[in-house]
Amino acid sequence: MTLFLYGNNDFDLNVYADFVNKNRKLFKFKQQSNNKEIFPDVKKHELKLFFDYTYKNNKPFKKINLKLIPYYLNLYDGIILAAKVAVDFFNKEHYNLKEFYRTERLHYYDYNYNKHYIPKEYKEFLTNLLSY
Repeated sequence: MTLFLYGNNDFDLNVYADFVNKNRKLFKFKQQSNNKEIFPDVKKHELKLFFDYTYKNNKPFKKINLKLIPYYLNLYDGIILAAKVAVDFFNKEHYNLKEFYRTERLHYYDYNYNKHYIPKEYKEFLTNLLSY
């Protein structure tokens, strides 16, 4: 996020998604094991299936999320963050970069204090998708 903020003048969620997509090599880190994750080792394909399910009636926001896949894959429980983004997106009149950042910060607050959860709207889909 810092590189994006210092290198851009347009602070739009779609512009951020383009930045992530164009700079995906910056989001590749060595995977470390973590026993706190609810869904460890989520793959790109699983995120795509989630976006197909979630945004079947909203192609523009699905397109943004597809560009953000490298970002989600780099985070602990990134698919849960994607679910929280979906909940906030559908519950707010306007969802922008500021709201996205707020959703991410709250996700990490929950995570760091062992209060992480799967949004109830997507719990069944995610547990079926990622039961391995």
